[in-house]
Amino acid sequence: MSREADHTIKGFLYQFSKTLNAILSSTDKDEIQIEGIIEDIDVKNCNATNAIQCKYHESKVRHNLSDIYKPILQMLCHFLDNNTLSLKYVLYAYFPNEKVGVKEITKLHIEEILSSSNFDYISKYISKIKPPKEQSIKDLLGKASKTSEDKAKIKKYYETSELELTVDIDKFLKDHFVFEIGLSYEELMNETKKLLMAEGFSFEDVKDLFYPNSIQYIAELSILSEAEKRITSKNKLIDYLNKK
Repeated sequence: MSREADHTIKGFLYQFSKTLNAILSSTDKDEIQIEGIIEDIDVKNCNATNAIQCKYHESKVRHNLSDIYKPILQMLCHFLDNNTLSLKYVLYAYFPNEKVGVKEITKLHIEEILSSSNFDYISKYISKIKPPKEQSIKDLLGKASKTSEDKAKIKKYYETSELELTVDIDKFLKDHFVFEIGLSYEELMNETKKLLMAEGFSFEDVKDLFYPNSIQYIAELSILSEAEKRITSKNKLIDYLNKK
């Protein structure tokens, strides 16, 4: 149990370090929303929004497609209602022994994801991307509480039915989605510290003061309930650190 807790805590710290990295890599005009409306980090400018979701899989040697079913399904569902060229989804995930950089996700991969037999995925996501044709299945999906029999009927229907997609998968993959294998926790932290030093802070001050204070700043913003209060920028962060 303590090991699971350690992985969870490290996952949050990894997300906060990536958020700090995104803030320091942004331009003066960009807005960064922490725990964004779309993903973990929304980087917005006048032309586009990069919606970044972070996943930290330290215990996985290499990634299996099933490890990223859920975030991709969530992104597809959001894209379904927000089909604009100004939005790009970035899945930033760390897996030991995977080469850092962009990794291709193909249409065949998406088709495999959409044929998942996981009931929660079918109920929450796949049924929106591939809506049922039969009214009886629509009614079952609409029930607040589903019996084992209900779930079995829905699963069987999705396993045996040819259904039309409501999402343009080709467009999603070409213009709106990137899967990036991320740096390790230590590598990301070191890279982010270098970005802080590039702002004029000394190595010792970054290590002992400004990096931990920056992570604390992001952690405090992340728990605010009002979305607009979770918006920051590079200038706001640097001003905060200078006051320290």
